[in-house]
Amino acid sequence: IPPSFKWHDFLHHFSNSYISFFSYDVQREWVYKFWKDRERILADHDPDKIDKDDRLMSAPMYKDSFFSLVSETLFQDDPDALFLSEKIYKPIAYRHPFMVVGSMGTLRHLRYLGYQTFPEMFDESYDQEYHPQRRWEMILRNLESWRQLSHDEKMQKYDSVRDKLKHNFEVFKNARGRHEKDIVGVLSQLSSHSVEIH
Repeated sequence: IPPSFKWHDFLHHFSNSYISFFSYDVQREWVYKFWKDRERILADHDPDKIDKDDRLMSAPMYKDSFFSLVSETLFQDDPDALFLSEKIYKPIAYRHPFMVVGSMGTLRHLRYLGYQTFPEMFDESYDQEYHPQRRWEMILRNLESWRQLSHDEKMQKYDSVRDKLKHNFEVFKNARGRHEKDIVGVLSQLSSHSVEIH
């Protein structure tokens, strides 16, 4: 995000809005209005030298930031809809703290899997919020709170979770075999029952 980005306008719009930000038409219209009269944004890298794969995250991107804001695949109000994609595992693999823009219970599920989250850095109560717009507003408040910290305060918070970053990496590194065993166990249970598929 370029330094010229107007966070105040962005946060003000979402904190005072009762629109459904899930509607494509509303999103398109808002983005158009927001950027229509804004100044020109210049890339900080030569566009011809940027890898076109938007899924690529290089080590310097993690090294030069305090945390990742992970936009997971699902972000809705169905408490049974929880999906973890590669997006959440990238900061874990790079030993990076994270907040997740995802379904309710995403952090709880990660803790169930053995990962540790970062209440030292953020108010993680957003993970328990059922309503997506309120969850989003709570995440935005976290971002605004973080923005207001001094560099030293950010460093202190980051330093306080270094052991968790190592722990999460170890869980991630050793997870492959565990998940394969879980899948084999579930398939074994299914095969021992006569299940008709219609």
